Amino acid sequence: MSLKFHRVAPENIVYIWPLFRLHKDEFENHCRDEMNMHSLYESLVNDEREMFIITENENVIQCYIILECVHYDRISALRVVFITGSKMSKWLPFLIEKLDEYAEINHLSRIEAVGRKGWERMLKKYNYNYAYTHLIKDL
Repeated sequence: MSLKFHRVAPENIVYIWPLFRLHKDEFENHCRDEMNMHSLYESLVNDEREMFIITENENVIQCYIILECVHYDRISALRVVFITGSKMSKWLPFLIEKLDEYAEINHLSRIEAVGRKGWERMLKKYNYNYAYTHLIKDL
């Protein structure tokens, strides 16, 4: 198995978008009204967020990753906005390595993600730690 990590340039989002749209329900369920497919598309083509894909054997997309850089007062972080794919056990260690490299190259102090409880258990062996609980009250 040969995995590769590719950045999808803003001008190429239009070509991969029809494939990514197959994950619309999963994405919109994850984002809980904070973002929709249209606003995500706009942020990607305007280079405000980045899409990466992991491919196997050059042409089979295993995973889509949406990232953004977040700048706080004292640090900057790489935020994982959304991940989807199949056969996660095949590509997760590879993805963790690539996220670490990306953060280091871009002088970011940490990597952060908001996700379901299962991610905490899954990422513990990669030195990710529980930081806080994110609560929401819709009005």
